[in-house]
Amino acid sequence: MDQTIKLKWIDALRSGKYAQAIGDLHVNYNGANSYCCLGVLCDVLGADWNSQSLNGKRIPRESENYLTNEILDEVGLDDKTQKVLGKMNDGAAGFNDIADYIEKNL
Repeated sequence: MDQTIKLKWIDALRSGKYAQAIGDLHVNYNGANSYCCLGVLCDVLGADWNSQSLNGKRIPRESENYLTNEILDEVGLDDKTQKVLGKMNDGAAGFNDIADYIEKNL
């Protein structure tokens, strides 16, 4: 994984700026945004949530829980790792725990 992206992602997860969503990359409910850890990654990289795109690549809609291969290739993340992170996010792990995992393992 690109180290600059990794550090930005870790910082964002630890920032307290993001509310954690379960089961969705990004949810906007009555003007309040929530993100899974993978959604935070997209947001850090400049996702346009209105058009569901990141640098011209489609970001999956709310009902889709994982990033496309195109986005994974761009950030240097593999499908197996994103699924581990998604399961952590939707389980008991908070963003600080996920940031620790990313820091140690990616």
